[in-house]
Amino acid sequence: MHGKVQLPKIRDPPKILENLLVNNDSRSKQLRRRIRTYNNMFQFTSMGGRIDNSANDGRGPYVFRLHGQNMHLIGDLLPKADETPRFSQLYIYDTDNEVVNRMRNASSSASEDQCDASIVMQLSQMLDSINPLVKVFRSVKDHPSLSSRDSLRLKLIKKRTTDARIYNLPTADEIAALIVVDGYTMIASQRLLYIRLHQKELRADSYVTLTHALSRGETTSSNIGKRIVLPYSFTGSERYSRENFQDAMTISQDRPDLLSLVFKIKLNALLKDITKEFLFGTCHADIYTIEFQKRGLPHAHILIWLNAEHKLTSEALIDSVICAEILDQDSNPRLYEAV
Repeated sequence: MHGKVQLPKIRDPPKILENLLVNNDSRSKQLRRRIRTYNNMFQFTSMGGRIDNSANDGRGPYVFRLHGQNMHLIGDLLPKADETPRFSQLYIYDTDNEVVNRMRNASSSASEDQCDASIVMQLSQMLDSINPLVKVFRSVKDHPSLSSRDSLRLKLIKKRTTDARIYNLPTADEIAALIVVDGYTMIASQRLLYIRLHQKELRADSYVTLTHALSRGETTSSNIGKRIVLPYSFTGSERYSRENFQDAMTISQDRPDLLSLVFKIKLNALLKDITKEFLFGTCHADIYTIEFQKRGLPHAHILIWLNAEHKLTSEALIDSVICAEILDQDSNPRLYEAV
């Protein structure tokens, strides 16, 4: 056979799991009998999607039909006050009672075959020692921001260093975790509180009031309640957007012809360097489109095709043509100060 599909070699399972799978004692038999339940205990996510049960009318075998895209739901890092931890929350919250919580979530009735707590404990310890994702979630447990539910974020950043066409298990080197305290929301809430408590200083009484609304014939209560005015300095407010729009129109109406002309001259010079002077190597073809930003300033998206011998196929080659650095203060003091 000369196919292109490459199957990876089967890896040996951890010794704890191997013993549970191959032995014939009561614990191993119980694991194999309820192996799906044990597997579900340690999953990070639940399945999401539009499930159609219209075909299951009792007149044939069960049909699982899914419409649209299948997805995985991970939920919040911490459970709400009246909820028990589930899925990835079990790796972070109330870990002293983790085994009990996992078994309670997995049990659907009191009469069914109950899971073995010792097996759950062994599997949990095994994952803690070998699974890089489990280690990442465990690290959140001891983070000082865990006490602030609204400000805790966990981002998993993965880089692939192996062939994407072959299924590869993640390694510790390929996964990095970044715990981010969302300071923006806290700052924004403080700014909004200040604006609400200082409406007089912001001259809010000079805007539309209840009297003005009644004089115009407003009778809907939703339109004439107390109004909190956001200044233009608050990002995202109505006055902020209006001022940016007016600035953009002023720039465009001033000398848009001159601005576009200079931009096109610079763009043509750049394209000449790429396609005629072979800045990145022999260029086989190019295409570009010009767009205008919100403030009326143009920018271009350029796509080029290089010959095979000049293609940038590695990180080192890409780094050789792309560079971002702070200018030298001595040789370019004005540009250094601007940056």
